[in-house]
Amino acid sequence: MSTDLRQKYIEDRIFDVDEGFIDKLQQSFSMVQSMAIAKLINKKLDKLNPNKSTTYGGVIHKPEATFFSVDCIRLDKNLYSFTDVREIDSDEYLDLINLNLNLNESWLQIPAYSHRKE
Repeated sequence: MSTDLRQKYIEDRIFDVDEGFIDKLQQSFSMVQSMAIAKLINKKLDKLNPNKSTTYGGVIHKPEATFFSVDCIRLDKNLYSFTDVREIDSDEYLDLINLNLNLNESWLQIPAYSHRKE
């Protein structure tokens, strides 16, 4: 799994994974959950633009819904590192959605239906 997350280059940006991140991922989540989290992060790398330090939330459904957050820090102009991962509750996840710090596709990101008459 560590090769999936080790280092990725996205449009002149480098995302690195702290060794402690991988250890915590493997200790805190099952192998199935860890792989699902790694795949979700990998899928969303091009959409991430962390400030100095940013926490993103996500949810996986392997085998049941599990909410988690990942910390990503900006080390240099185009160098970022994932430093922490942990399980969170649904309220914390909803807070991160409200801050637009969600790794998942969300129905909240779909434009609202307009009731305007034509």
